[in-house]
Amino acid sequence: MSIGLVLAAGGSRRLGQPKQLLNFQGRPLICHVVDQLTTIGIQHIVVVLGSDGRLIEQELSNFPQDNMEVIFNHEWTSGQASSLMLGIRHIERLPVEDQRLMIALCDQPFITATHYQLLKASLDDGTVDVAATNYSTGGGVPAVVRRRCWRYLLASIKGDQGAKGWIRGLPSPAVKLVNAPLATIDIDTPSDLSRLRASEYDRSPP
Repeated sequence: MSIGLVLAAGGSRRLGQPKQLLNFQGRPLICHVVDQLTTIGIQHIVVVLGSDGRLIEQELSNFPQDNMEVIFNHEWTSGQASSLMLGIRHIERLPVEDQRLMIALCDQPFITATHYQLLKASLDDGTVDVAATNYSTGGGVPAVVRRRCWRYLLASIKGDQGAKGWIRGLPSPAVKLVNAPLATIDIDTPSDLSRLRASEYDRSPP
């Protein structure tokens, strides 16, 4: 069984409204990322919510609850690290066999199912323990991490720092970087939202 962890607890302070509920291709962003992970065969998905959590949870009610669950980070204001730690510690207790974890965010609508699949497949040959999205400044999320690395990831994160810093500190042979041309487009500010609504970058996933 493959496991997905969607970090969606943030308060969208700069945007002024819950980014998780923004409409993209006819669905809220939070539903879009869960759809993408389901499409590539991620059979169990844990979504971490915080700000506006109960409202966002309602949008997820139509997904089969046997392969998706919502947990709440009551300390979401402390930063993304708390959501990542909460999610991984929760997943460590699950009776699942797969040793790989896909970490995703809800505010990167132009990450395609194909990209998630490439990340997932990058660990198939056993030569690396981490596959990450390639940015101009180094690796970042979305990323997939083999279970034996989780404790090192947990030990390295704090505050508003997610997995990115840990990934970029790994020696290059230990991580495979996968290109995604539109990965840098996320939704943080009103201008980002305007671009999304104007469909400047909008395209249907392959």
